Amino acid sequence: MKNLLVIWNGLLTAAVIALIFLQINGKPAESNTSAAPEKKAAVKPIVLSGNKKNSPILFVNSDSLLKKYDYFKKMKSQLEAKGQKAENEMAVKMRALETEYTTTQQKAQQGLLSADQMQAAEQSLMRKQQEMQEFRSRTAEKLAEEEAELSENLNKAIREYCAGFAAKNGVQFVLGYSAQGGILFANDSLDITPQVLEGLNAEYNSKKK
Repeated sequence: MKNLLVIWNGLLTAAVIALIFLQINGKPAESNTSAAPEKKAAVKPIVLSGNKKNSPILFVNSDSLLKKYDYFKKMKSQLEAKGQKAENEMAVKMRALETEYTTTQQKAQQGLLSADQMQAAEQSLMRKQQEMQEFRSRTAEKLAEEEAELSENLNKAIREYCAGFAAKNGVQFVLGYSAQGGILFANDSLDITPQVLEGLNAEYNSKKK
């Protein structure tokens, strides 16, 4: 019985850690974007006016941009769905192990298990504990890879669009501003977040079938 309790405590600890990890990091389904059709829909050109038109330096509010960028919202939602699915699968595995442990414990208390049967039960719980840990590791690794891919694709899309935007409008710098960033102040008259957001969403939606 002592061995069973030690194994069960280990299972509980591993499961709780796994569920917490997935809840925190389940950001998050598929991270690949839809294939673009052969012909892209026309994207409306964006024309600057006022101070923006004459300024060599403009900025984009990164926080606001991510909240409304269709590509990011879709990918984030998919990653969160995958994280939730993994968490649900972990909970199912945990309940199955709980049932197996409870049944084994009851049989042991009633003297219905031989020494060999007790050993087999312990080995079964240990094997399933290992399988749960492997499942947790695989899932966490896959989610981390997909999150990294999303981040890379996101940065690439924004940088490429801003580079083209700057070239067309004679802008030397397009800065990224956020509440936690290194820019301490940015004049609202130089904010081109709405224009960049409009252009990014137009580009993304033009690629969808």
